Amino acid sequence: MAVTPRTAATVILMRTAAGGSVETFLLKRHEASAFMGGNFVYPGGSVEPGDKDKSILPYCRSLPFNTSAPEKVDEDELLGYRVCALRELFEEAGILLARWISGELCTADPVPDGDRLAAYRGQIDQDEISMTELAKRENLVYDFDQLVYVDRWITPEARHIRFDTRFYLAFCPEGQHASSDQKETVQGLWMSPREAIDANLRGSIALSPPAVETLEMLAPFETRSSLLGFLEDREPRTVLPILTKATDGPVILFPWDQEYEVLNQLKTVQPRLSRVRNDKEETTRVLLTDGRWLPCRPQENVP
Repeated sequence: MAVTPRTAATVILMRTAAGGSVETFLLKRHEASAFMGGNFVYPGGSVEPGDKDKSILPYCRSLPFNTSAPEKVDEDELLGYRVCALRELFEEAGILLARWISGELCTADPVPDGDRLAAYRGQIDQDEISMTELAKRENLVYDFDQLVYVDRWITPEARHIRFDTRFYLAFCPEGQHASSDQKETVQGLWMSPREAIDANLRGSIALSPPAVETLEMLAPFETRSSLLGFLEDREPRTVLPILTKATDGPVILFPWDQEYEVLNQLKTVQPRLSRVRNDKEETTRVLLTDGRWLPCRPQENVP
C-alpha cells in the first residue's frame, strides 16, 4: 500500500545576475538526510499545523482566497502552502519575502535590521516564535505577490517517504543574500539553470529528479521578464512520476513519457532501456547513474 504523502511547499529562488541573466539558488541536503540526502534541491519542507493559523492574515498581502487561485485548494490549504513556502525559504535560505509596514520591500541587510532579522531565522526554525509573532515584532507584511505558483509534484508511490509539494518561484529581494542553514543543508550555490543541468551531467553536483526537470523547463529563459512571462502564460501541472527498476538501473518516468500509461497500469512491466537525451530533446525520464539522476529518453527500437 502506498504511503500517504505529506503536504509540502518549495521555492525556486531566482535572482538577476550580472548582464541580466537569471540564476537559481540550490541547496545541498545533508548526506544523512533520509530524503534526497546529498542531492541539490530548492528550499522547502513540510506544511506544519501553524502554517494554517489564520492569526497571520492581518500580516499578509494578496493571498488569493478565491477560485482563481491556481493551486485550486480550499482556504486553509492555500494559506498553509503559501505560509510554508515563505517560512521554509526563510529557515533554509535566509530569504524573507516581506515588506515593511510602510510598503517598502524588506532588504534584511542594512544595520541594525540585518542582524536583528537574521537572528529570527534560527528562532523560527526552532519554533521559538511564529511567523505571526515575527511580523508583529518587526512591523512586517508577508508578500505573497512575490510567489508564482509553478507546479505540483507528488513523490512516486514506490517511495516510503512521500511529499505532495507545491512548487513556487520567487526572485530574491534586492539586498538580501541567500545561504545554507548548515543543518538540514550544508551548501548553497547560485547557478544558471543551464549551468546546473551541465554540472549534474558532469557529476560535480547531484540534482533531485524534480530539479532536473524544472531546471530544464526554465533554462530557455535568460531574463527575469521572459521567465515570468512564460510562467504567466502556462498552466501549472500535477506531476506524479513512476519509480521503477529497469535493466539499466532505477528509473523515474514523468507522465509525458511514452511508456508512462502502460507502466502505471501494469506494475510488473519493465520500461525499455534509457539513453541520455540530447539538448534538443525533452526529458521524459531520469536514470540513476553513479549517484546522479540523469535526464533521459527511452531508446528506440529496443524490445
